[in-house]
Amino acid sequence: MANEKNLIRNEDLTPEQRRENARKAGIASGKARKKRKAMKEQMEMLLTLPVKSSRTKEVLKKLGIKSTEMNNQMALIVALYQTALKGGKNSVTAFNTIMEMTEEKEKATGKETLEKLDEVLKGLGGVV
Repeated sequence: MANEKNLIRNEDLTPEQRRENARKAGIASGKARKKRKAMKEQMEMLLTLPVKSSRTKEVLKKLGIKSTEMNNQMALIVALYQTALKGGKNSVTAFNTIMEMTEEKEKATGKETLEKLDEVLKGLGGVV
């Protein structure tokens, strides 16, 4: 590699230099963690907003989803489901990942989360 000569092995650093590097890494790690947390909170906020598109509302209504449950999260799940039905490999993988995450969350938080998702998925075509 072109930059190998520029790299300094950790063993070649003084204890003070290692400590300083560890401190810098810790600060960077904390900033990255805060940024990920903020993005997660923002995504959760966006997903809980009500659906604005009348076209999307109509699709959700045809699937039997109550108007009180028509939020962006539901619209995203339905869109993912519809793409998966059409054979979208990535959509199938994403859908399975969501289901696995739901199962893990159910173990940690209780049955009501999984029961609600089961009800919605049954309304989408009996997949459960």
